[in-house]
Amino acid sequence: MIFALSTDDRTLQVFESEAEAISYAEGIDVEDGVWAFFDDTGHALEPVFTKPNQRGSFVVSSGVYELHLAAPNTPALQAKLSEVSAIENSGQFNTVSEVEAWLASNPSFKRDA
Repeated sequence: MIFALSTDDRTLQVFESEAEAISYAEGIDVEDGVWAFFDDTGHALEPVFTKPNQRGSFVVSSGVYELHLAAPNTPALQAKLSEVSAIENSGQFNTVSEVEAWLASNPSFKRDA
């Protein structure tokens, strides 16, 4: 499971897999900081581009990226939950409280991460 926080409309999307999240979040938007990604334990993920975005005068083309574990000092999802205005694309979570409970119950989640 991958959580993706849209920084422009503050919605939290929940995806079954990394591939699903990547196919949804265009590389151009990711590079511009529109998306923040987290794994199923709440740890931050960072996009690493294997093919860069292309920005021309008339054409913009999204590159290809993967998600890697971010630096330990990167804020975890729990620290960002106060920014969430809605949860979308989730059959498992309906409220921010449910996401928070999920993260708290996960043994590998560290509150200081």
